[in-house]
Amino acid sequence: MAREIEPGETRVRAGESNLKQTVLVIGTGGTISCLGVDPFDLHDYPVSGKRLSTGELLDRLSLSFSDIDIVTSGFEPVSSTELGPEFWFALLFEILQVSQHFDNLSGVVVTHGTATLEESAFALDLLYGSEMPVVFTGAQRPANAISSDAAHNLWSAIQVA
Repeated sequence: MAREIEPGETRVRAGESNLKQTVLVIGTGGTISCLGVDPFDLHDYPVSGKRLSTGELLDRLSLSFSDIDIVTSGFEPVSSTELGPEFWFALLFEILQVSQHFDNLSGVVVTHGTATLEESAFALDLLYGSEMPVVFTGAQRPANAISSDAAHNLWSAIQVA
């Protein structure tokens, strides 16, 4: 079960009450966060369906891990066609801000639209100076679509992070 971090949240230190690794999941939008009106809505889902928050997506996909704590941020999703330097710096700032809350943060997963995922990943690779992994993932089909790849892609990205 994922939870969104609260401003001013107390740090969790490795070796204290929580021995699990922590992974931050930041949702930026894209097909992976969409729901179509039915399982066969594979085309018009961006306008006819619903967009899920990161927490709602994790809950809907029923992803749970015995050895990983998942935390989410309240990052505002955008259309992948509207991305550029302003978005990349905002995403970098979000990662840096949230990572200050956790001494045992193992990695970051960014859910993203596939149309511009590689541009954002490349920009963050150039801007981000930490050794902590940032893993980007997306989906070709909405989370509630028949044969959706959303759950597997997100689960795999969390494992990698």
